[in-house]
Amino acid sequence: SILLFVIMCLLGLDFLVLLNYLSALFLHELAHLFVAIKRGYKLKRFHFDIFGMSVELNEDICDKDSFTINIAGPAFNLLICMFCMSMYWLVPASYDYLNVFCLANFVLAIFNLLPIYPLDGGKIFRSLIHSDKVYRRIDLFLRIGLSISFLILFIISINSHAVNYFYIIMVIFFLTSICRQAP
Repeated sequence: SILLFVIMCLLGLDFLVLLNYLSALFLHELAHLFVAIKRGYKLKRFHFDIFGMSVELNEDICDKDSFTINIAGPAFNLLICMFCMSMYWLVPASYDYLNVFCLANFVLAIFNLLPIYPLDGGKIFRSLIHSDKVYRRIDLFLRIGLSISFLILFIISINSHAVNYFYIIMVIFFLTSICRQAP
């Protein structure tokens, strides 16, 4: 949940990380919007809630456009990451300035490619699997499996005396995402 991430950054007084991740998220959604507009869709609203940012279109995305529109966000984040890495190579001093932004884009792209709804990966996965029943079962299995995995990582971090709250945030995200099952 973006809300938990914002709270964690504010409590840690890590405003640079927060700004970089929110910027990466905004650019991610703009990429979805750009491709949707190119495909003939119109923007209904740009939405920000506790789960993150999202673009809401005036109509449902048809199956043939779903893959392209949903892959646009993670692909653009990876392009930004590659641009940042090329800047490191061309201008080594840029590393200090672009490091967090590059990481934010990379993490956002990889996280969004997880094949669970409402993430882009879940929507992409849904466009590739044509059976609703199979898709829903796999989606629920992945959500529960990821929740258990991050809970185990959190418990391990407690036992190692280096508590990592990111893991518990991921558990909360995946458990609350079960309430937002795929359509």
